[in-house]
Amino acid sequence: MTLAKYRRLGVYVLATLVLGWAAVSTGISQEINNGPALDRKPDLEQGQTNIKPSVDTDRSPIPVIVTKSYSLKFASPSEFLSLVKPYMVGEPALSGNTIVVRLYQSSVPAFEELLKKYDVEKKSVLFRIYPVFASRNNPEAKKTLPPTPEIKNPELKKVLDELKGLWNFERYEVDSPSLLLVKEDSGSNMLRLVSAQSSLRLHVLYTKIRGEETGKRVVSIGQILLEQGLYESWETIIDTTDVSVKEKGSLVVGVGGSRLSSGTAIILIISAEIK
Repeated sequence: MTLAKYRRLGVYVLATLVLGWAAVSTGISQEINNGPALDRKPDLEQGQTNIKPSVDTDRSPIPVIVTKSYSLKFASPSEFLSLVKPYMVGEPALSGNTIVVRLYQSSVPAFEELLKKYDVEKKSVLFRIYPVFASRNNPEAKKTLPPTPEIKNPELKKVLDELKGLWNFERYEVDSPSLLLVKEDSGSNMLRLVSAQSSLRLHVLYTKIRGEETGKRVVSIGQILLEQGLYESWETIIDTTDVSVKEKGSLVVGVGGSRLSSGTAIILIISAEIK
């Protein structure tokens, strides 16, 4: 082989080596930049997107509204609806003792718990009212009031003795008790009192029972009015508001001047028994 042929062969080999090294270098560079070919995901086809669906965690669920009907056994529908108005959606429908309401589903348990608590049979209170006509050392009163009789009722006698010491009454007369049965939350109740001395008319308003334990309950009264009749007209002589009496206890409502005698006062002693 001539020298010229050796030179051409050497150039060919050198060129082959250079091109091979360049290809290897390029593959290594791609591996470094892009990672191994086996770990790479295939390219997306035309028109495809690789977007994961996002969850809007800030959006609140749409509240569910339900329509329900209830039949009330004891409660007044109009009063109950005014009480539960914050729970309702829109206006209710009313037919007799049946109400139809639209509520948020999440509010139904609270609504029904309130209905269970409110729609119960109301208790009654039996009031015993003793009108007492009392006077101090007044000559005019002595003409109209007989000497103080013996009081056989121990509870009533105890109250009268306290009043006598407090207001220095010289004599008094106790009329027979009048009985008034009042339903809780019944509004206004009126009774014509039994009295040998005068025409008396009593109004008891807004009676409620506080507490649950028998013997420790309290009867609250929003207002007590006592009217005295004379010559076909009635005049208020006692007007007391926001008073209470313990169960089986006694209450002195107030002292009012009698229209029959300037020296005589009228006192009401009231006891309450819860039925």
